[in-house]
Amino acid sequence: MIAAAGAAGWLLALMDDDGPRTATVQTPPAATAPPVQDIQRAGQVTAVSAHSLTTTAADGQVTTFRITPDTAAITQPGTSTPYGPTSFAPTQNVVVVGVVRDGVPVATAIADPAAAGPAGAPMDYQLPS
Repeated sequence: MIAAAGAAGWLLALMDDDGPRTATVQTPPAATAPPVQDIQRAGQVTAVSAHSLTTTAADGQVTTFRITPDTAAITQPGTSTPYGPTSFAPTQNVVVVGVVRDGVPVATAIADPAAAGPAGAPMDYQLPS
């Protein structure tokens, strides 16, 4: 069997008892990843765990963010620590920035507004790039 790559797919040259034959095999195009969207929400914490944090905004919009090992907690001006389930508590006001991946909000940083406000560090303080 002899095979050669073609621009439109694979061209196969087959040799059997009836003589040579050719066949073209088309490969599907590579799947493209959906674009990542930025997201930012300010609201009150309504649920917190090691793997998620849920906020409710003043307009009633509820958002549950996935927590990853890269999620940062900004609880004091100028400091960023890894997120822990005790970093924030229900009824606490927070600002969350992150991305939406495959339709799921993923928190990049969660901050106490006093730590991230005008006197606080920027929300990208010491975050992985």
